[in-house]
Amino acid sequence: MMNRKNGVIESILGILILALVGISLGMLYQRHPLHTSHHMLLKAEFESVDGLMEGSPVKIAGVIVGTVKSIRLNPKNYAALVTFSLALPLRLSKDTMAAVVSESLLSGKVMILSPGEDEAALVSGDTIFNTQSPMNLEQLLQKFLFSGGDHGDKEGKDHKGSENVDRIHWRTL
Repeated sequence: MMNRKNGVIESILGILILALVGISLGMLYQRHPLHTSHHMLLKAEFESVDGLMEGSPVKIAGVIVGTVKSIRLNPKNYAALVTFSLALPLRLSKDTMAAVVSESLLSGKVMILSPGEDEAALVSGDTIFNTQSPMNLEQLLQKFLFSGGDHGDKEGKDHKGSENVDRIHWRTL
């Protein structure tokens, strides 16, 4: 009879231990920063997101704080609408700026966030409109080449007409 009582007691004790372990793991899962209840989904609207892909990191001050979830075309204004999630519970102001930049010369693009100073905070589902699209190499070369000859004119136009264009053309050859 003693063996039967010990077996029942051991079984009940084992079930209680497994239940306590399960409850503890559940509580740890709820507190983990990557748990879905802690994610905040935001959107950012860009003129272009050339090179940014789903799964690209979202960074603040060089620290990965989230991931790009989707990139879609906004049919209303033909802008690129990027949906991203923040894994950490962050308070970002409404005037936060988002930019798409190259992480390095050989790697892909990342989205960086620069928090602003507005008192109002972004909430899940909000859209950031203060954005900066990536500049491609062709745009950078054009900017460099066409900014060389205009030192005194703020608008970048030469008062002499097409002579400035000829001068730039010859300089680039």
